Amino acid sequence: MDAFFCSVQLAKAENAHLREVPVAIAAGRYNSDISSCNYAARKKGVAAGQYVSYARQLCPELQLLGYDLKSVEEVAACLYDVVFSTFSSQVNFSLEVYSIDEVMLATDSKDFSEITDLCESVRRQLFEKTGCTASCGIGPNIMLARLCTKLAKPNGCKCLTWDEVGGFMQSLPFSSIHGAGESTVQKVVNLLKKEKVIAEDCSGDDITCGDVQSLSRESLCQGLGKTFGSKFYHLVRGKDERVVKKTGVLEDRLESGKGVPTSLSSSMNYAVRPQSIEDVWKILGDLLMDACRKLERLHLMCSSARVTVLERHPLHPKEPHKFMGRGKCVEFHIPIRFPRHYTSTEREEILQHIQSVLQPLLVLQRAVSDEKRAASFGLRKETDDPAVWTVPLASAGDIVISDVRGMTVQLAGLKVIDDLKRKRESRQTTLFSSFPAQNSKSKDKGTDQPSEVVSSLFQLHRLGWGPAFMEGWRKNASSLADSSPADKEFCHRCAIYALSKEGEGVDCVKEYSDLVHSTFSEL
Repeated sequence: MDAFFCSVQLAKAENAHLREVPVAIAAGRYNSDISSCNYAARKKGVAAGQYVSYARQLCPELQLLGYDLKSVEEVAACLYDVVFSTFSSQVNFSLEVYSIDEVMLATDSKDFSEITDLCESVRRQLFEKTGCTASCGIGPNIMLARLCTKLAKPNGCKCLTWDEVGGFMQSLPFSSIHGAGESTVQKVVNLLKKEKVIAEDCSGDDITCGDVQSLSRESLCQGLGKTFGSKFYHLVRGKDERVVKKTGVLEDRLESGKGVPTSLSSSMNYAVRPQSIEDVWKILGDLLMDACRKLERLHLMCSSARVTVLERHPLHPKEPHKFMGRGKCVEFHIPIRFPRHYTSTEREEILQHIQSVLQPLLVLQRAVSDEKRAASFGLRKETDDPAVWTVPLASAGDIVISDVRGMTVQLAGLKVIDDLKRKRESRQTTLFSSFPAQNSKSKDKGTDQPSEVVSSLFQLHRLGWGPAFMEGWRKNASSLADSSPADKEFCHRCAIYALSKEGEGVDCVKEYSDLVHSTFSEL
């Protein structure tokens, strides 16, 4: 989405008169951070992350609007609805959520024109339904797609085919590649000068990926280290081996070699100003609800938690320079062990355990002064000190509720729930299940036995490849949505075996693709 928070506000009829003038979104008028600004403001030098006061020095005519989180959620939901309804009817795809307003899709289509048409349809529908614009980048891999998205903004669509990659990368500034920061760019500049690829007066802004392509892998590894050297050797040639992983699916995480996560967490450290114990429990409950949603999505349960509490630094003012910011804080890490593993449906029990540990540590006021408390922690007021000081657990206690500036709930001791085979609410497909050859990790499926449905596929071998075989195969495959991985793999192998007996007169790839297309979500 283009300038998402700003676009949501400007899409409203009451803000129509502001669409052509510089506009930014912020919570306050002076010392608030700008979260989003339109392209008219960006042309004046305004950018996300700036203080409002500084942005107004750059652009005195800057108009400010507040947040409308309800509308933001509605537009984000519309984005997903449009993407799923548009793509699922035409191609098989996997979707990874990058942020509330950005998604990455991988499809099984090799037709760039088809995907471009689908992206244009998504952009058109989004604008008709929400009044917000979006930009799409289409490329052979994740890196190229993201680069195309940058070039497409605002409100455009950019497609790059494999035939165009070589010329595109030759002229692309090296600093445009994600991960090529100031330090990396300078190291590469030094390597290029050493090998006399560029002149001595060239800077990082002058070098392109084409220049870096002249460096050998060994040279890059020597200058950047083995891992980063090898990585950039491929990236400057337009090669990116990352795959799109379906968001929130444990099987995809396991298939990609990441394993079960060690912890899941949710944090809040902006506009936190509790005045009572009930306010603290409300914040804690919201954070726990979010963390439990993550547990549910990954079908996990937890056996412990760690709550992090940020308390205002005793020697710093109650209200920091940044509007509703946390300011300088003292950090307490409080571990909680549960008597057993809890699932996301047992959120109330988890909350009660956490409350029983936290409540004795919280007070409405302290007997000792802020100066004495700071001295007990060994804290100073110097402005160049870190923003957050971590205090030993033994010192935790007498945390004044009104001084709490942030909280984090981290669920740990994670374990997979046994009923992972239950029917999925979503029928979204994954590239891992569709193209197992791309999976770098092999799985031992010997413990799964083929079902009675799959056993009937043996009878189809006698028919040979043809309409009768394909009709019987589809009938069996369509009933395998909730079956074991062994069942689904056997179904694939049955079709491949039948095709292998047809000889050279059959386009096996096309025949196989046509066959499995209608049952992709089940397999």
